[in-house]
Amino acid sequence: MNTDSGNLTLKGDIYADNGYFKGAIEAISGEIGGFEIKEGELVSSNGSLQLQGKNGKIIAQNIELGTGAVINDHISFSYEKDN
Repeated sequence: MNTDSGNLTLKGDIYADNGYFKGAIEAISGEIGGFEIKEGELVSSNGSLQLQGKNGKIIAQNIELGTGAVINDHISFSYEKDN
């Protein structure tokens, strides 16, 4: 621990019952708020919602837009009928 700069570097796991962090947090794996953290995206626990940060896509099985919702560019639909 460097007490002059306030830095603490650890290797391994940290276990705590509670915590408070101020500043930036970066994660490449794990879970947060019901989403799995994957490389470049967050995926809901049931896979029905994907937030892809690399390409700015939101992929959802069901979408509900409420009052005041705005589509700025375009929206497209595709339908594949089961044989």
